[in-house]
Amino acid sequence: MASKHASAVAPVLRDALINTPRERWGDSNEVAAAFLNCPRVKGILKHLGHKFRLPQSSYADIMQNTWIVLVPKIQILDQESNIYSYLYKFIENTIRSELASNSKTEHLRDEEEENSEEQHINPLGYTDNVINDHAENVIASLDTERARAAFSKKLAKYAWPTDIIRDPKSYGRIGRPRKEDIEIK
Repeated sequence: MASKHASAVAPVLRDALINTPRERWGDSNEVAAAFLNCPRVKGILKHLGHKFRLPQSSYADIMQNTWIVLVPKIQILDQESNIYSYLYKFIENTIRSELASNSKTEHLRDEEEENSEEQHINPLGYTDNVINDHAENVIASLDTERARAAFSKKLAKYAWPTDIIRDPKSYGRIGRPRKEDIEIK
């Protein structure tokens, strides 16, 4: 049954290659028309399109790009019947390169959108990042002031420890006392 189906699809491109002299394959309008109208080529493209989950709107571009890649290399065919195995690899490689270039352009577009969002300038002339950083600094300083006030209340409630010297010179220092603050006996 599979052989009936395979024979039902006419090898239009192969027949055009057989009927056209080899030196004219690259610039022949008959070969180009056969390439674009060949049901086997369209079947290969549909198969690979489903494999790589491509939208059908991109099939025409892939066909054109495949033909552009195929034209200089079509002369290296050893037999006309091998055209379809070559086309399978050419179409597959074209799809892969299109997907890679699309992902790169999407990545670049995403970066441009992020950069444009970051560089949005408000009416005062400051960027949003500057405003956000300033707001964060204000919040941090308010938190620091609140923490100092809470610590002062706690110290007032429990009193200053007797083993820590509380004079103006050593009040701000943490850790080991200075040599000049220690009395030498």
